[in-house]
Amino acid sequence: GKLNEFRRNVMKAHWEDSKDIEDRAVLAELAADSGLDPERALVAADDETYLKRLDEMRQEYKQVGVGGIPTFVFGTERVEGCQSYEILSAAALKAGAKYR
Repeated sequence: GKLNEFRRNVMKAHWEDSKDIEDRAVLAELAADSGLDPERALVAADDETYLKRLDEMRQEYKQVGVGGIPTFVFGTERVEGCQSYEILSAAALKAGAKYR
C-alpha cells in the first residue's frame, strides 16, 4: 500500500516544511505525491468511520496522559514534543537508565 509513503510525506510536510497539514489543498497534494487519488483521500478524511476512530484514539491517549507528539516514556518520566538529546537523556537517566 501507500500508507507508509503518505505518512512519511505528511510528517515531512508538517515537521520539516512547516506546512498546514489540515489544509485540504495541502492534504490533496500530499496524497497525490504519495501515489493516492487526491479526491478519494479528501473523501476519506471526512468519513465518519475514520473521524470516530481518531476521536477514540485521542481519548485513549488522553487516558494514559499523552498530550503531545512525540511522547517518550522512560519509567515514570515523560517527555513530550520535539526535545533535545540532552532533555531525553536526562529523563532516561532519571528513570534509571545507565550509560554503556
